[in-house]
Amino acid sequence: MKTNVRIFIATLAAGAFMCLFQGCIKDHFPQEEPAGGSVPVLMNVGTRAGIQDEEVVSLRVYAYSGGTLVGDYYTDSPGFVSGKATLMMDIRQVAASPQRTTFLIIANETSAVGLADASGSPASFADAPSEDYLKGLRFTGITGRVPMSEMRTVDIDLDTTVPNTAPGHEGHQVATQKIDLTLARTVGKVEFLFSRSPGNDRQIAVTSIEYAAGSKAVLGWLFPKTSEELKVSLASAGSWGATAGVFFAGNLKIEKNTTVLGSQNVDEYVSAGSGDYPVENPYGSASPDEAGAGVNDAAGAVRGTNFKVTYVIDGESVEKTVWLPALERNKVYRVFCEVDRLTLTGSYTVEDWDDVGVSISAPEVKFLQVSKENVEMRNVSTDNSVVFNSSSDVTVTVKKAWYINKFGLEKPVTGLVTVSASGSSGRITINSPVPANNLVRYITLEVRNADGMTRTVNVIQYPLDWITFEVGRYSYRKDFVSGSGYGVITWDNPGDATISSGPDLSFPTTVNRSGESWTPANGIGGLFTSRVCLNRDPVDAAGNYNLTNYYYQRRDWNPGGFFTPGYWSGPYVRKTGSPDSENRNPRLYHIKITSTSGTYTLGIPGKDASGNTLADEYTKKMVSPSFMLASQLGVVSNSIATTVSHAAYHCSKYVEKTWDGVVYDDWRLPTEAELLIIKKYQNAAPQEAMSEVLGGAYYWSASGAVRINSGTGTFLRCIRDAY
Repeated sequence: MKTNVRIFIATLAAGAFMCLFQGCIKDHFPQEEPAGGSVPVLMNVGTRAGIQDEEVVSLRVYAYSGGTLVGDYYTDSPGFVSGKATLMMDIRQVAASPQRTTFLIIANETSAVGLADASGSPASFADAPSEDYLKGLRFTGITGRVPMSEMRTVDIDLDTTVPNTAPGHEGHQVATQKIDLTLARTVGKVEFLFSRSPGNDRQIAVTSIEYAAGSKAVLGWLFPKTSEELKVSLASAGSWGATAGVFFAGNLKIEKNTTVLGSQNVDEYVSAGSGDYPVENPYGSASPDEAGAGVNDAAGAVRGTNFKVTYVIDGESVEKTVWLPALERNKVYRVFCEVDRLTLTGSYTVEDWDDVGVSISAPEVKFLQVSKENVEMRNVSTDNSVVFNSSSDVTVTVKKAWYINKFGLEKPVTGLVTVSASGSSGRITINSPVPANNLVRYITLEVRNADGMTRTVNVIQYPLDWITFEVGRYSYRKDFVSGSGYGVITWDNPGDATISSGPDLSFPTTVNRSGESWTPANGIGGLFTSRVCLNRDPVDAAGNYNLTNYYYQRRDWNPGGFFTPGYWSGPYVRKTGSPDSENRNPRLYHIKITSTSGTYTLGIPGKDASGNTLADEYTKKMVSPSFMLASQLGVVSNSIATTVSHAAYHCSKYVEKTWDGVVYDDWRLPTEAELLIIKKYQNAAPQEAMSEVLGGAYYWSASGAVRINSGTGTFLRCIRDAY
């Protein structure tokens, strides 16, 4: 059933009258009276109870007889009360009764965007418009309330009248004839509803629904056209949306299930937004799942309305095309999308608008949706992947842009990032040059509509190669165990130990104690001593930390000698040395590389059965695309490891724990190419990504010692593949 607007028309004897109701009334026809005179007309306008009074905010009524304008009326205050309003206008009698009269009614004209006449000029009601002029009015979209219209021809009996009893009009006559007119919306409505099939418990979310490019008509008419007339008018340039139009953007979680497969019970579905209001489209498909006959225009272009629905199932993004039939005005098209495992099955219903209880003021609902709130830009300077849909025009601003430098300090990025968006739906364009400092750039955007609603979009922009870091807390080796077998000796676990500097060179399972240090059985000095970072944050502006060695000794030990009373009894006490004045960087740098160069091959280096990096010519040129470098908690003494096997064994036993509680124990020797990559980045301008970490002359690789700097001495720094 349509919204009924009943206009009761009764003729009065010619003469003056008083308007009973407020509003602007203007007559365009000549003032001289032809034969038969001018007839005041009383119109009672009614609406269904389900339509709110404020939904009709302006009303124009034009009456024509034989192509001649015989009456018009306009008000911007229809005064609807409980779904009814009364208005009065003059009708000129130009023919014998009954007079054939065509009524053209327009409601909410200002909601018709781009309202123009048949020639494309902006619509004007200043002069008396002709019947053909009104029938040629067209528009390109709607905003606010839905525009409505009606065109109907009736024969008016001007002879049968009764006295007018309305206050102030006593003595006048009104016609007994009642004429019913029906206002119809000039657009249709499309709604998308989603549900899971019976028993389907997968995590499902709809992220976007878009009109396919060229499938949404953007030329509508105030008054109805036949299907063939629509096809002719839509063949003109600019009648179709050239780009994909946004229907919905967001993250709609589907947590309802249908009770029966194929159900169209609205209560079992969730709705994607407030719907859209397309103009008529004479092209369409009879099947929602395929492009059937009738979707192509005379030139072969696909014009049938179809949508790309993007949804995510258990983290996997899936796309589905859904087709609609030819779209008519004042119809509601409900698209039921039921997801059965990975497959989306579509069906639709077509109903008269009011029969499904849809309020015509739905466009007044305030909303702002974005297709995603987190964006990754990987080695690109432009992104337009964020789709927005809003109840009003949108602006986007950069609220903040920054990076984290090698000291862990936040640094602002100014003047580089720009964003743009226009209208109430579309895409957000982000322009930001690729970072040139090997650091990740972070961007926060604010999306705001004219209704005052906001959404935040967070952007992470990665360069071709980038470096991040974690802060290490302490280091040790897996084979630093107490003689009594109480576990590995760490900062948090003393075991049965008296000190945790450790085995080296020949890597014996036991070591001899001399004073406060452990030495290997062959008497050579230690390679590595467990170290600790005493501060979670830097202690100076240069980003330094306090690092030192740690060990355990008996609580009552007396430096005076082994025979001090109680020396062999009591618990162990953790001790630390003096903070190191040189090695003060506990950062574990994480280097990520996305392209192969002429000097190295990108790939995970091969390993032997023991997990040690291979030493062949092919592997020595390989660089892991994502590897982590041990911090200065892992420094070793110069020239103690005299062979590759000694160095590789140390890395296989090395362990480092971060301040965040993460334990890394899968270290290996770097390849020659990886050492050279580290050298490149630690010296790369503007040196914001990492500090110098390889300061020695030579460093061990899996294929031998590699010169890094001038001088003498061979050092060791372990790395790990980080995935």
